[in-house]
Amino acid sequence: MDTLNSNWLTEGWVDFEYKKYQLLAYLSKVKQRFDNAFLYPQLSDLVMHYNQLMHFKNEKTLLIENSPKELKAVDLKKMKLLYEQIVKDDEFMREIEDIVEFATPKLKASLEEGKEIFDFVADNMQFDVIGILPLYKEEGYFFLGIKKSCFIYQYHHGVFHTANDTYKGLNVHFVRQENMSSSISYENLKLNLIKERRELPNPATYLLHSELQFPLDETLLPVAKRILLRELSKAA
Repeated sequence: MDTLNSNWLTEGWVDFEYKKYQLLAYLSKVKQRFDNAFLYPQLSDLVMHYNQLMHFKNEKTLLIENSPKELKAVDLKKMKLLYEQIVKDDEFMREIEDIVEFATPKLKASLEEGKEIFDFVADNMQFDVIGILPLYKEEGYFFLGIKKSCFIYQYHHGVFHTANDTYKGLNVHFVRQENMSSSISYENLKLNLIKERRELPNPATYLLHSELQFPLDETLLPVAKRILLRELSKAA
């Protein structure tokens, strides 16, 4: 199973053994991808699944704690009124809870493995500024250098809206690939972009360079975007 639906916990047949098989099959595919250094979209999916389980556990606790109670007995010795929860777990909820308890550490372990790969890639990626950095940094370019190749991207740093959230992020557009040599410098590439693309006459331009070979779209680019987003957020 290559993917796991966002509502996998409650959709279809809610049975512990079936859901266990479903989850383990998915995590096996994730591990295969991680073993080959393919990080995304698996890592972001794991974050989503793990957060959903945490949300379920927290919401269930709040539901039980805040649910109505009825008076059950009076303890005269301790001078206490004893209450009983009106909302109780039925068989369906107990099955869901068992699945959640099984799935949580499994997802967490896989998530930590992905984060270790992410950190390794990020730690081996060099970050530099090309030329003079302008005051306006919300738009510009970043170069992703991989050995003798340079992948050029234009970025926009801003506020983006979804149906459920508003967040600060990066919108990235691929410009082109350049083959680097001793006669071509990153400064030359920046000057060429300024001449060709008049909409950014003084662009902020960053270089993220990796000597290690990893999948471009699934690993290097997402890691580079996270590093750049972090740097731009610091400067904001």
